[in-house]
Order: sequence, then structure tokens, then C-alpha cells
Amino acid sequence: MQLFPIVIVGIVIAASRGAGWALGAEDMSALEICCLVWGPVAVIVAVCWWKMRNWARTVNEPGGRKAFRYAERFAISARTVVVVNHGVSVLGLGWLGLVREGIAKVVGGSGNLVLVDEFVAMLPALAGVVGIWWAYYPMELRLRERMLAAQLDSGASVHPMPSRWTYVVMQARLHLVMMMAPLLLIAGMSELVGMLLDTWASETGHEWVVQVVELASAGTVFVFSPLVVRWLLDVERLADGELRQALTEICRRHKVSVREILVWKTEGTVINAAVMGIMGWFRYVLLTDGLLETMHPRELKAVMAHEVAHVQRKHIPWMIVSLLALLTGGMVASWGVLVAADHAGVQWNSDSAQSVVEGVQEILPLLVVLVGFGWVSRRMERQADTFAVQDMSVYGVGDARKDAAMESDDATRKDVTREDGVPKVTGAAVGTMMNALEVIARLHMVDVRRRSWRHGSILWRQEYLGGLVGQPVDRLKIDRQVRWIKAGSALLLGGALAVLWKLGLMV
Repeated sequence: MQLFPIVIVGIVIAASRGAGWALGAEDMSALEICCLVWGPVAVIVAVCWWKMRNWARTVNEPGGRKAFRYAERFAISARTVVVVNHGVSVLGLGWLGLVREGIAKVVGGSGNLVLVDEFVAMLPALAGVVGIWWAYYPMELRLRERMLAAQLDSGASVHPMPSRWTYVVMQARLHLVMMMAPLLLIAGMSELVGMLLDTWASETGHEWVVQVVELASAGTVFVFSPLVVRWLLDVERLADGELRQALTEICRRHKVSVREILVWKTEGTVINAAVMGIMGWFRYVLLTDGLLETMHPRELKAVMAHEVAHVQRKHIPWMIVSLLALLTGGMVASWGVLVAADHAGVQWNSDSAQSVVEGVQEILPLLVVLVGFGWVSRRMERQADTFAVQDMSVYGVGDARKDAAMESDDATRKDVTREDGVPKVTGAAVGTMMNALEVIARLHMVDVRRRSWRHGSILWRQEYLGGLVGQPVDRLKIDRQVRWIKAGSALLLGGALAVLWKLGLMV
């Protein structure tokens, strides 16, 4: 899961609820604001296109492999700049308000149409992100050429390289549709409920009813959103056979209900897996065609166990609790900073001081979420890796010969011995999960040391897994750590909500 779609949507939602700072936009014309909004996006895409074209010419030269790393890092930096420009435009230059004025001139009214004004306000950022993928295409082409020989040697299916726009559409489906569709549906439902009930609530004094209905509506959309995402993606049912039976067995033995196991057709360009849905009736496991074609069946089972872990360990609801806890905790912290400044004698009379106050109130909670939620997410990802290793240690890696070899090797006998009936983490299980991570990194030309906000680096995950060999399966530190995270998140959320209610910051 990428962070940037969440931030793009979150910025617009925050602006629609009144967040923002005055950066002198009131003295600018609409044309000047449009130039400040769209101009940086055009420059970023143009520079990205120029850099990618030059790097693509050097990949076959000595040391050309580094070009892939440089290109990937540059693309990530370019997306970051696009998102920052989006934040400045929407929150600082009043871009959302200008969009609403334009819509009002066309259709009348206030211009605040459900999701329409928000989506139009996101277009510059989305155009920038899509433009960067368009510019990156030459590097993807060279990457596929490098992968071709390995695919032919392994007997894997070889797909023709998609056209530039087909590639861009697939990237948009992977990185934008899966995240933004549920978020926009939830935001749209909340906005619609507010429009229908706000007048009644203000007349009767029952504003809390609006919040309850908004929350219930958002929850309903969240539950049903996998059905919408499935419709938007190009998927098909995983065919019957030994692999489907083995993957279904993993779900069955851990009592995880899944509506369907789907193959996501990406022309072999994506090697990944995901689980969607919080309820079994609306839960799907997605396996890309590239994953199925490049991984050994035992590694596919490890990946499946990893995805099952997210459900069995209830990561999705607890990540929501953690996110809310960090957000409300950040709000309390921002209030505490302002109180401390008050006691220190800071004067808030000037406009500039008021801007600082508003900035602290809005930025500090987001910083807390960015730092804290990334840390929580990486621990839950680590627990999912561990769950896969635990499953394979108890039930085998799915390769009888490899399991037998591990048990007969005196040097690794300690991996599989049981003391007091407690199974130990086996080297075969750890090796299988590490290999699965290695395949994903190698085929995507990703540096194993590259950090990820949500998942951590591949190397970080592999080094951790390597240290589990020989440890009791049901006494691993990460399981205790995640239990503490869940308990701490629940306590933080409850305490923060109580403080905000007491302060009158919540209605």
C-alpha cells in the first residue's frame, strides 16, 4: 500500500472541513493560482521524463544496474514533490475554493457537489502521479528486457510488454484505485449525509445524530468496498487444482473465511498479493499473475499465509484503531503545546501568531500519525511474516523432500526438535519466507535495503526472520509486542477521546 493516495485524499477532505492557511492567495487572480497549482506539476513531469530517458540509455553500460535504483528513487522524490505541491495548493492557496467557484459558475449553487469538487481539486496531483508513471515507462521497458532471460530459463510465462498507456493504467489500478476508491466512497457518503441532515440537526440541536449517521454510513461503505474494488480491477477466479486446494487449506486451518481467491491480471508486470475486506462474505485474496508465474508453490503458500495473518490477527481493524488513536492523541498533544506556550507568556494577538496556532493544531496530529502509524504498520507486517513461518514450521513448507532433508541434517536438527511438545521455528520455513521476499525484490529490481514506510526494507524483514530459527513457535516476541500495541492503541484512543470531550473539542 502506497501512502501518497491517502495523503492526496486526506488533504482535500481536511480542506473541505475548513483546514488551511492564508498564503496571500486572496490577492491573486484565478489565473495566477491555476499557474501556481499546475505549473510545478508540469515541470516535475517534464524533468522526470528527461531523466528517465537518459537513464534508460545507460542501463546496458557497465554499472548500468545502478540506473534502476536512481530512477526509482527519483520517481519517489518526484511523487513526494507532487504531493507537497498538492498540499500547498489546497491548504495554502485555496485551490478547493477556487474549484467550487468554477463549478458554481457552470452549474449554479455553491459548487459544493458530492465528491465532484473534491475530485476536480485532486486532478493536478493525480495528473502529476500519472505523468511520472508515463515518464518512467522506458525504465520499465528495460527492466522487462532484463527479466526476459530469467523468465525463459525458468520456464515462466512471458508476456509482451504493454504499451505505455496500458502500463500507466495498470499502475493507476494498483496504486490509486485500490486505495482511493474506498476512501472516496466513504468521504462521499459522509458528505451526502451531512448535506441531508445538517439543516435538521442545527434546527433541533441534534448535531450528534449527524456524526453517528456519518460514522455508520462510512462503516457500511468500508465493509462493502471490496465488491467495488473487485469490479474496478481486471481479475478472475483462481482455477481449481492443487494450488487452489493448498491455499484454501491454509485459510481453513486458521478459520479465516474468504469469499474468493482471485488472480489479478497485470500482464506479469506486478508481483504482489493483497487481502481485501473486513468481513468474510466480502473478503477477497488477490494474487497477481506475475506472482503465480514466478514463485515456487511453497513460496506461494508462504505468501498466502502472510495474507491470512492480516485477517487472523485482525490487523485491519486494529490498524484503524491505531490510526484513530494516533490522530486523537496528536490533537491532544497539539492542545498541550499551545497550553504550555500560553503559560510561557506567548501572545497570540497578531495574525501571524494565529497562523502558527492553526498550523500547530493541524500539522502536529499529522506528524504523529506519519511517524507512529508507520511504526505500528511495520510491526504488524513483521507479525504477518512471522505467522507464515509459524504455519510452515508446524505444517511443513509444502515440499516433503525439503522437510525431510531439514530433519535429517544434524547441523539443523535443533530447528525442528520439540521440547515438551512445543514446536520450534524451522530453517526450512524461514528460508521459504526469505526466498519469497527475495523473489519479489529481485524481479522488481528493488534494492533489499530500500526502506518502506509501511513494510520496512526487505533486508530488515529477512534479518529478523533469520533470527527466529530454533525459537518456540508460540513464544515469539513479536506476538507479545503486537498485543501491547493493540492494548496501548485502545487505551490511547479512549483517553484522548475523553480529554477532547472534556475540553469541548468534540461535539
